[in-house]
Amino acid sequence: DDDDDDDDDSSPEASEAAGTTVGDGGKTRNDNRRQSSAPEILDSWWEIERALLNVTSKLFARLNISAFSVEGISALDPIALAIVWQRQNNHRSAIKLAREQNIVEQPEQPDIGTLRNLLQASRYSCAAYGTSLQHIAKMSDIIENGFFANSFRNLDSLVEDSLAPIKTTEDACPSNHDDVIEILLPNSKLLHSDWNTGMFSPSSYIAVDHEYKWVVLAVRGTFHSSDALTDACADEAAFLNGWAHAGMCAAAWNMTAQQLPKLALALHQNPGYELITTGHSMGGGVAALFTMLLHSDDSDVEKAAIAGLSEGFDPTSDLEFNLETILETVKRAKCYTIASPSLVSLNLSMEAESFITSAICGKDIVPRLSIDNVKNLVDQLVGAAPLNRTINAMKKVGEIIGGNASSTSLEEDSNNEFELRNHSSSSFMVPPGRVIHLRHLNAESGPVSEIRHPTAFTQIQLSPRMFLDHFPTIYTSVLQRICDLSREEGKKESEEASSPVK
Repeated sequence: DDDDDDDDDSSPEASEAAGTTVGDGGKTRNDNRRQSSAPEILDSWWEIERALLNVTSKLFARLNISAFSVEGISALDPIALAIVWQRQNNHRSAIKLAREQNIVEQPEQPDIGTLRNLLQASRYSCAAYGTSLQHIAKMSDIIENGFFANSFRNLDSLVEDSLAPIKTTEDACPSNHDDVIEILLPNSKLLHSDWNTGMFSPSSYIAVDHEYKWVVLAVRGTFHSSDALTDACADEAAFLNGWAHAGMCAAAWNMTAQQLPKLALALHQNPGYELITTGHSMGGGVAALFTMLLHSDDSDVEKAAIAGLSEGFDPTSDLEFNLETILETVKRAKCYTIASPSLVSLNLSMEAESFITSAICGKDIVPRLSIDNVKNLVDQLVGAAPLNRTINAMKKVGEIIGGNASSTSLEEDSNNEFELRNHSSSSFMVPPGRVIHLRHLNAESGPVSEIRHPTAFTQIQLSPRMFLDHFPTIYTSVLQRICDLSREEGKKESEEASSPVK
């Protein structure tokens, strides 16, 4: 299974007028926002370019590919990129046509309750970046200006709204990470925060959401895209009854020792509340593996929970203490991941469908990034590169001259576009749990959500938006728009049902 038709990368430009931009529904609105200077935008874009170069070099080393070899040169050939990009578009068009003709089943739609929970979780994931969100606010100008304005022309107002409280202005400039959480989540109570990032120990915080009746653990993702991409391409390690990303496994175990005791105590202090974990990018991956550990019967997990209750228990409190109920609540924890990397084996992902929900936006590269997926893309690029074809043709000519020619034609095209893979291999990684794909981000009718099989994200989609779709604020904006559209549709249906029949 592969990713199907998504948004058109060559969509027409949105209408623009002097001093105005296009917002939701094509309406114009005054644009009095601070515009980033050209150097700021170029610096931000260079961060993405540097990330691509960084991860490419590391992956080539892992795959034993020299940058000066035929494979290395072919993989960076712009002609090969264009050919593979066109093949991917043709494949998506074929899938779209098959759906329209009912040759393949239409994907299932998630229920509105799940989408609302994902939206709320995405807010906690954004807040986990603390004051770094102000840098993302500067990056949002790339989305709203120039070439990238077309890709998100119907989401720019929502991106602006989600960032407005923490934009760097004279009257709104949070001085520390905790302030950002209080600004973005005014109805939540922050219980504990740890902003000291160490090796295999990402920053995180614990909060209580009285509206949703949640005790929340939000894990921060890596802010710099170069680190995020590198984190997504690491060795696998044995985990529970499958395989998982080695570095994030270590981080999940550290979370068990450091944060589970505090979470168990918070559950005791808030009886009847659910335990929810979340995070964006690497943070989402760590949260997912941590939740898998909570659902296991590992004795160390139970000991960590009991330790927190022992240290924080107040015998003078009027709260009823029920150890069994608290431990059961821990084992029923749910996780909502935002842009989690492909970090678990397929069997682990399928087993976690009942308690882990992963959101993947558009053509976000990080959820599709794994060693196997990158190798598959490199193979496609090498097969499409003119240099590789020329070398193969020369080899064939040499074989003919030497009398060792095979029966294959000189025109043979190495088109390894899609290959069968061993799903039980330790290196075959997929996103965790039930996966919800957020698509058609710039459609006039609004974005949509679909439930997809985890293996639908084993092909890296070449697109100008493959990095921009990873922004945490884009996820929040898309989910907000989908929930708004669903609410409007439900209201319309209710009015039609209650209207008298003529």
